Amino acid sequence: MRVLQIGRSGYLDGYFERDVVRFDTSSFGGRSSKAPNGLRELYSAVFGERFDLIVCEPNYLAPYDLRALSRVIFSRRMLAEGASITRPFGKQLLRGSRLPFVVLDTEDNASINRCDHYLLKRCMLYFKRELPVDEWKLFSHTLSSGLPSRRFRGNSQLKGLLGKMRPISLGIAPEMEALLPSIEPNPKTVDVFFAGAVEGLPERERGIAELRRLSGSGVVIDIPDRRLERMEFYRRCAQAHLVWSPEGYGWDCFRHHEAAACGSVPMINYPSIRPYKPMEDGVHCFYYSSEVGALSKTIRQALGDKSRLATMSAAARDHALTHHRRASIGRHIIDAALHSLSHAPAGR
Repeated sequence: MRVLQIGRSGYLDGYFERDVVRFDTSSFGGRSSKAPNGLRELYSAVFGERFDLIVCEPNYLAPYDLRALSRVIFSRRMLAEGASITRPFGKQLLRGSRLPFVVLDTEDNASINRCDHYLLKRCMLYFKRELPVDEWKLFSHTLSSGLPSRRFRGNSQLKGLLGKMRPISLGIAPEMEALLPSIEPNPKTVDVFFAGAVEGLPERERGIAELRRLSGSGVVIDIPDRRLERMEFYRRCAQAHLVWSPEGYGWDCFRHHEAAACGSVPMINYPSIRPYKPMEDGVHCFYYSSEVGALSKTIRQALGDKSRLATMSAAARDHALTHHRRASIGRHIIDAALHSLSHAPAGR
């Protein structure tokens, strides 16, 4: 299958390995990618007959949105690197394309912006990382009340669009993919490891206080006071029995899957979304509720059986490397697209 990827440099890297053209829609001219980026080139690709499927990211901001334009016009990088008009305008070409396409949305927001509704209407499938359990909330940005009413939920056309939604995960970062051959589970010298931003993130603010109290009661907690280099972060994940992986701006995050790939057991607050290929509680990870004290209780119970943690860490690593590498996620997207094409009504 010949695939055309339309997205920012690095955003879609690693998902599709063969017969792929990556079309870069980064905002500025000084891109690291050698992918094509001219609007005329993109027009030729979208309306030509060279591809079987398009995979694109959402717009997030409409091209006529003053915020979108001002980010380019008033950026210091504009004069140095040159602005690109493919990011705000490139995906508008899909309004008229006859090629089948799917949307891959791995952003933090749990809704679909109004400027991306045309993509939802025209695409075959819409893969979304932060997919709400109540999928009607995807339209919350379009409602003055922010809450889909009973009458709104009766809209049969919108209900049909929701049938296109599929969960997806961030998976393992491309940077970790390159380092995987040198990452092996280490002897465990730490009970719980955590590194990450805390301020302004309520789940983390509540939990960090519990970890500090546990540290004072004999549990070995590793919380670095500085930003770690990537390989150091993975090494410290690998030497911990448990890696605390609370939600940040979104519930799904790289840490969930990378901690597992390092051979540790993730500790995650219960999902607030429909996760893709989720880890099983007590098999690959531990989930905990957000009440005060629940994290501490779960940690103490988990550390009470180190042999079980060893079995779980091996299962977690296998799960992450099987389901959450980018190439595996890409195969899932292609398979789902082919299945959708094979079941599409005749003439569509």
